[in-house]
This record gives sequence, C-alpha cells and structure tokens, in this order.
Amino acid sequence: ISGTMSDICFYMLFAAIGSTANLGDAIRNGGWHSASSFIFAAVALVVHIVVIITGSLGVEKLFPAFRFFPLGIDEVMVASNAGIGGPVTAAAVAAGMATEEDTTQSRRKGLILAASVWGVVGYAVATFIGVSMSKMLLTRLLNS
Repeated sequence: ISGTMSDICFYMLFAAIGSTANLGDAIRNGGWHSASSFIFAAVALVVHIVVIITGSLGVEKLFPAFRFFPLGIDEVMVASNAGIGGPVTAAAVAAGMATEEDTTQSRRKGLILAASVWGVVGYAVATFIGVSMSKMLLTRLLNS
C-alpha cells in the first residue's frame, strides 16, 4: 500500500506544479522572447526524444559489437528523464515501469534508485558547469 500512496503523492505534486503554469499568458505577455524560447525548447525535446528512441532501439541492431552493454528502452527513458526532469520525475517514471515478469520488483527498485542518484549527480554537475560558465562569460563581458 505504501507504493500506491507514494505514487499518488507524486501525481499530486506534478498536478500542483502543472496547475500553476499558464502557457498562454507566458507567450502573450513575454513578447517574442518567450515564444522563441518555447519553440526552441519544443524542438530540442522532439530531437532528444527521436535520438533517444532510435538510439536505444537501433544501436544493438546496427552495431552488434555494443551488445556487451545492453540497454533496454526502460533504462534509456529513465536516464533521459533524469537528465531533463531531474530525480523526482525520473523516480516517478521508473516507479511506473513495473513489469509482469519482475515479481520481486527488484528491477523497478533498481531503476528508482538509479534515477534518483543520477538525477542528483546531474544537478551537481550542471550547477558546477553553469556557475563556471556564467563566471567566464561575466569576466569576458566586463573585460571587453
């Protein structure tokens, strides 16, 4: 029952976050910057999804030498979600990937743990890169 309750709490969190977003107002009141940012983000996500799906499904078939490190579509999608949405959404996606043949739920628990850990590692690495890049750009801007 605790698994079901945690899923419900995750879904309530996502609904609360999503209900505060008003995309129409953001595009209307933000000018062309917000519209172009939205289009850029949409194109980037579509390209990302296409590359992830074709890569995860086609790499083993095109390059048989890569079979020593097999990744299923579940692992690739959870890793992609951890990179884009962070550990919370990736853990929710991993929790929803229960399979019929995994009766002990060990695979699901492993995906949840991996999504949480690598999502947090991604936050740490991206924060370091972002701060370093902003300092570099700021010094270049002030020196010119």
